[in-house]
Amino acid sequence: MRKIQNLCLLVFLLVIGSANYVNAQAPKALVFGNFTVVSPQGTDFTKDFANGFGFEIGGGLGIGKTMIIGSAGYINYLAATTTTTYGDLNVIPIKVGFRRYLVGKLFVNGQIGTAIESYSKGNTSGSKFLYEVGAGVKIIHLIEVGAAYTSYQSATTPTINYNTLLFKVGFSVKF
Repeated sequence: MRKIQNLCLLVFLLVIGSANYVNAQAPKALVFGNFTVVSPQGTDFTKDFANGFGFEIGGGLGIGKTMIIGSAGYINYLAATTTTTYGDLNVIPIKVGFRRYLVGKLFVNGQIGTAIESYSKGNTSGSKFLYEVGAGVKIIHLIEVGAAYTSYQSATTPTINYNTLLFKVGFSVKF
């Protein structure tokens, strides 16, 4: 009788342990949206454009602490002066990459994609490869704040890199 009780206890503990392992490895989904304030970097970029604003929405799937993410958004860089040839710069970034949670709610992310740019004056437009690296933290269960660095080459002037610091705040739901 004692052996049967021990066997039942062992089976029970194995089932509980494997259920926790399977649950820990179950795929997770992420949905996020951010309001973004941008600050151009570099003399070539800041000569023509001032700070701007934008937003992004995205989602992801992953197992454990790593997620594959994708996002799309809109950024408007204000013209530095009214004499700027092209006017305001409008960018639609479309990105894919990863997000890795380090400790608790702290994460890092890296993405690559394309920047589709257009200007408020004229028909000049184009798209170029972009990359973004950043970090953030999730606070109060739904809110996340972060900072990132994005860079891509100007479609109109290929010798100029558009480097930007982004400050983001928004919502994030992981389920």
